[in-house]
Amino acid sequence: YDSSLPDDDIKKALKDHFGSCGAILRVDMPGFFSFATVIIIGDDANDKGLELNGSEMGGRKLSVTVEPWPEPKILDVPYGAL
Repeated sequence: YDSSLPDDDIKKALKDHFGSCGAILRVDMPGFFSFATVIIIGDDANDKGLELNGSEMGGRKLSVTVEPWPEPKILDVPYGAL
């Protein structure tokens, strides 16, 4: 994406671009880097997101990768023991 644009404009464009992949939970853009993390949930969200690899947004070619979502940890302790 074009990192010279305002953050809110970039986040909206990313949400619009990836909206067909599932429910967008969050868009993060760390500092001065030209990358973002888009967290999407839904049926086949990973596959749908990967289909957008190489697509263009704002005249820039996107590189899409999938990162594993951490599994929740279930503690086997009595209620109130922590």
